[in-house]
Amino acid sequence: MLFILPLCLKAQNKDCKFIEVKDLKGNPIQVVSSPAKLGNFTIGRSDGKLFATYSPKGIFALAFADEKNQINLRIDSVQFIFVDNSLVTLKANGTGMLTNTNNQIKPVFSTINFSVNMDGKNEKLFREAKLIGFRVIAEKEAQFTDALNEKQQGKLLQAFTCIP
Repeated sequence: MLFILPLCLKAQNKDCKFIEVKDLKGNPIQVVSSPAKLGNFTIGRSDGKLFATYSPKGIFALAFADEKNQINLRIDSVQFIFVDNSLVTLKANGTGMLTNTNNQIKPVFSTINFSVNMDGKNEKLFREAKLIGFRVIAEKEAQFTDALNEKQQGKLLQAFTCIP
């Protein structure tokens, strides 16, 4: 699992907003940030593998904050939905927080952080197809979804082209 710890912003290419971070081993890597409606993706390469992380925007996370009545759940996988209706499900590392109420059939996360690694086939798909949304699948059938409008789809494709 990769934890993103921003060190400094680098303006290397006007279309690519790079952030220099360190992986868990302390090795510096560069990542690119890209927005979705409720949160932000971070795209990068570590140990030769392309990865994407996702975190909610601060305002969204604060809107649901109720620390005394929250539980954390482990994320199992993420199902990505592309503009041609193709689906890709990838194993994910991460956790999500949800309100601890007993009246929800399928609990919905209020905050979520996950990371996925992509193999060559999936990497090509993410670089060429427009992602329109995704669904996070977690233990106890908890879920989280986010969608991307056309502008955000373009920004995400651009982020993938910034990472060699």
